[in-house]
Amino acid sequence: MRSGLLPYGKGAVLLDDEERKAAIEVLESKSLFRYYGPNLLGRTAAFERALADTLGSAHAVATSSGT
Repeated sequence: MRSGLLPYGKGAVLLDDEERKAAIEVLESKSLFRYYGPNLLGRTAAFERALADTLGSAHAVATSSGT
């Protein structure tokens, strides 16, 4: 757990065209939620798998707010 704020310049300001394209792809799919919509892309599951692999963990669960 962090004891202070992230330094300015970290986080959202590091997003580039790749992230913009990925966000637009999800918006245009009209499937903004994990389990329903007309064109599910599986982005959440792919993110969880990649994060678990990166961390050397068996599982990872994405949440909207961490609460």
